[in-house]
Amino acid sequence: MSHWDSGRPPAARRPIGPWPGACDGGRMRTSRAPLLLTTLALTACAGHIAAPPGGSTGLDAGSDAGSAGPDAGSGVPDGGAGGPPTPLFPLEVVNDLPFERTELAFSAVPVPRALELKGVERLVVLDSAGAEVTAQLVPVARWGAIVGDPAAALRWVGVTLPVTAPASARTGFTLALATEAPPRASMLTRLASGRLHVSTGAAELELDPAAPGLLVSVRVAGAELLAAGGGPVVVDDGGNLLTASVDADGVAVEEEGPLRVVVRVRGHFSSAAPSGSACTSPLAYTARLAFVRGEATATLEWDLHNECGAGQVSGLSPEGADFYGQLYRVREVRWEVPLAAAAYSHAVHAGGTTRRSAPQPQSPSGVVQGHGSSRTVAGATLWRRARVVLDGAQVTEAEAFDDPSVAISTGAHTVSLTAAWVRFREPIAVTARGATLSFALVAEPVALGEAQVRWGFAQLGFAAGALDDAALDSHTRAALAALERGLLVTVPVSTFNAAGVKPRLPERATGANVERYRQRIEGLHAATLRGFERYKKYGLIWPDTLGNDAWAAPANEPAQSANGSNYWSASASELAEHYRTSEPRWVWDFALPLELTFLKANVYNLGTRAGPGDLKSGFYAGSGLVGSNQVTGSAFRAGWNSDDYLYNQGSDEAYLVRFSGSLRDVFAQACRSAVRRYGGSGPRMMWVDERTIARQTVQHYNMLRYAAEFVRDPQLAAQCRDLLLDIVDELQRDNLFGGIACSADTGNQASCTTETGFMYSSLSSELLWGVATQWRPGVMGTVRTMAQQYHDVMMAKQQGSTELDVGATWAQFLRCTFSGGALVSCIGQQGNEPAYLEERISHLSVMLIGEPALCATGARALTAALEADLWSGWTNPASGAGWYKGASQAMLNAVYGIGIAEACAP
Repeated sequence: MSHWDSGRPPAARRPIGPWPGACDGGRMRTSRAPLLLTTLALTACAGHIAAPPGGSTGLDAGSDAGSAGPDAGSGVPDGGAGGPPTPLFPLEVVNDLPFERTELAFSAVPVPRALELKGVERLVVLDSAGAEVTAQLVPVARWGAIVGDPAAALRWVGVTLPVTAPASARTGFTLALATEAPPRASMLTRLASGRLHVSTGAAELELDPAAPGLLVSVRVAGAELLAAGGGPVVVDDGGNLLTASVDADGVAVEEEGPLRVVVRVRGHFSSAAPSGSACTSPLAYTARLAFVRGEATATLEWDLHNECGAGQVSGLSPEGADFYGQLYRVREVRWEVPLAAAAYSHAVHAGGTTRRSAPQPQSPSGVVQGHGSSRTVAGATLWRRARVVLDGAQVTEAEAFDDPSVAISTGAHTVSLTAAWVRFREPIAVTARGATLSFALVAEPVALGEAQVRWGFAQLGFAAGALDDAALDSHTRAALAALERGLLVTVPVSTFNAAGVKPRLPERATGANVERYRQRIEGLHAATLRGFERYKKYGLIWPDTLGNDAWAAPANEPAQSANGSNYWSASASELAEHYRTSEPRWVWDFALPLELTFLKANVYNLGTRAGPGDLKSGFYAGSGLVGSNQVTGSAFRAGWNSDDYLYNQGSDEAYLVRFSGSLRDVFAQACRSAVRRYGGSGPRMMWVDERTIARQTVQHYNMLRYAAEFVRDPQLAAQCRDLLLDIVDELQRDNLFGGIACSADTGNQASCTTETGFMYSSLSSELLWGVATQWRPGVMGTVRTMAQQYHDVMMAKQQGSTELDVGATWAQFLRCTFSGGALVSCIGQQGNEPAYLEERISHLSVMLIGEPALCATGARALTAALEADLWSGWTNPASGAGWYKGASQAMLNAVYGIGIAEACAP
C-alpha cells in the first residue's frame, strides 16, 4: 500500500470496484443510479478512466475543508449503510512530462446541479481498481449561492489527491459518495504556545505567528536544520536593511487536511515614506507556506507590494484622476532561510550541470537572472543575461536557465532551494550566502512603481545526507515540475459538459471544424511560446521585465511584440482548451502564468493602506502604453478613465484550475473597491460609478462576480453577492429592455444602442451567460434575444437566401427601439471602424451559445467561416506575434460555438 493511501493498515483498505456490475459487456446496470449518473458512468465505461493506479501527495481542504454542510437531500442514491460508495463521475490526471512523477494533484472540478451535493464530507476518490485513495476535498463554489452556504448545491469542488503518474500518461480515478464520512485527520496541530506544528511524516515543522518568515523549525530524522531568523528582507536605495514585522491578525491557516497545509502571513517593512507622500510604511509583503504529506518540503509563494497609490492622499478627487507616481527604490528583496550548520558547502544547478564549491565558501553562489541588455557573446547576440556564480566568481552565462537551483550541504543534510519561472523574470536570483539560502524577488536595484507588486514561487527541500549530482538533479526536476507544471485534476469533456458550468465544448477529437480551429489555436500558442525569453515579457504586460527603468540596461523588444498588441487576454481561450483536452500545457505554458501576472501585478495593489477614496484596488488600472513603467508605473496607471484596458477574461478559470488564497485576495479586494465605487445611490459619474454595459464596467462586474462566488469569508462574500445582484437588477431595469443589452447607464426606455459587437461577443456575453446560469435565470432572455438580433440584423445574408454570408459587410452595433419595455425593432449600424472579418467566428459562436433554435443555420455559417480566409487581417503566426490583440479577441468563445454546432450538426 502506498503511504499516500488512506493511512489505515492494508487490511482496513476497502477494495471497492467501480461498483458491482458497473460495466457489463459494454452495458451499464442502472438499478442504483439515476439517469444523469448513468450517463456519466457510461462515459467511464467507454474508456475515459485509464488503467494506471493512483497513489501520492496532498492539498487544499483548508480550515473549512469538509465542513460545508451535510449531504442530506442529495440527488444521489445512498447505497445503504456499510455499502460501497456510489460512483459520481470520472476524474483524470495527465502527466505530460517524460518521466514518472509522485506528486500532489489538485484542481476544482465541476459538479452537475442535478446531483444536489451539499457537502464534501462523504465524497471519496477511488483509483482504477476501485480502492479508496486518500483525498482532500473542499467546496470551491455553489450553485446560486456563496461558497459558505451549506444549504446550496456544490458547483465546483476542490479535489486534491496523491498520484504516482507514469510518464506521458493519463491516470484515471472516480469521484464517489461514501455511505459514511471517512476519517481525515489534519497534519496541523495548534500548540498551547500559539505556535503551529506540521507533521508530514517526512519532516516535523514549526511555525511561529510572531516570526515574519513563519517557519522557525524543521526537523528531519530528529535533527534541527534551521537557525534562528529568516524570512523577508529588503535593502533600500540607501543600503538600509529594513525590518519586517507581522501585521495584527496577519497569520491565518487557509488550508489544512490530511494531505496539505497552507498558512498565510502578512506584514510590513519599517521604511520611510517616499518624499512628499502621505503613504507611510509603503512596503508590505504577503507570503504563503505550503506543506505536503510525505514530503520534507516547504513551498513558498510570496508577494512584495508598494502600497503607495491613488486614493491614499487626502482630498483626492472622486474620479481618481490624480496619480502621484509614488515609487520606491530598492537594491534587493529576498527571502532568507538560515541553516544550523557549522560546516557547509554550496552546490549550484543550472543548464543541466551541478557545480560545487569548496568547503566553507566565503562568497555567494547561485543563479541570477539580471537586468537584460543586447550584447554579443561568443559571436551570438544575447538579449538577456543570466549567470551562474560559484563562491563569488561567475562560471558561465546564458540568456536564461530553465532549471536553476541552489543547495547547501552540511554533510549530514542537504537543503535545496528551487524557484519557478526564473527564466521569465528579471532581476531575480536563487543564492547561497554562507549557510543561508536566499530567494531574491529583486536581485539588482529597481524602482517599484506606484502600487506595483513583485511575486514569486519557490520550493525548499530538506533531505538527510549529502545529495550527489544525480540526486540533486532529480530533486530539481521534481521541484520544477510541481512548481511550473503541477499535476491537475480534470474531468472528461463529456462530464464537463454534463455539469453545465460553461457552454458546450466539442466532445469529438476529430472533425473538419475542430481541426481548423485546432490548427489556428495551436499556431497562436506555439508562436507565443517561441519568443518569451527574448521578448522580455510574458503575456499581457510583465512588469518585471519591461525594462523601462532608469537603473536598467536597455530593453530590446522585437517590433512584432509591441506592448500595444498584447493587451487583450487570451487566457480564457487557452483554458477552454484545457477543459476540452485535459492537456496541462493549456494551463502551464501560458494561461496560468499570464493570469497570475494580471491578478497579482497588473491590477491595482491589494494594499491595506487603501482609504475611502480608493476606487481601483483589485481592478486593472491603466492602458497598454509603453512608458517609464518601473519608475512611475505609468504603463499601468495612465488613462485613469480606462481602468479596464486589458479586456481580461479567464480569471475565474485560472482560479478554478489552481484555486489559491492569493487569487481570492484579489477578488476580495476588487469587491471592496466595487462596494465603495458602485455601492452608493444618487447621481453617478461617467467612468467612475455608472452602472452601464461597457468594457470597463463589465470587467469590474466580473471581478465582483468572482468574489461573490469564490471568497470564503461568508460576510464579505454575501456583501459581494448582494452588490452584484443589486447591479444586475438595476441593469435589468435600465439596460436590458426587450432583451437588448443597452449600453448607456440610463435613458434607454424608448431607444438605445448596444456596445460594439466585438465588445459584446468578447466580454458582455460571457458576463450575462454567467449571471444567468449562476444567479439570475431571467437574464438568459437577453442572451437569447441578442443572439437572435445578431442573426436577424447584424449578420448579412447571402443574396436571395436566408443563409448567413460570412464574407459580407456586417453591422458593428445595434440601434433598437422599444414600446412599453418590449422590443420593437433593431437596425444594424456602422461605427468608426468596420466589423472586422476576424470577428465573425466569435460572433457566430455567441449566437450559437445564446439561441439553440439557431443552431443549424449557425453551424452551417460557422463551417463556412472556418473554411473561408477570415484571417487576412491577422499577423501570420510565423511572424512571432502569437496571441496579439486581434487573435485574442477573435478566438474568445470560438470553441464553444464549435461544441454547440457539433451537437446539432454532427
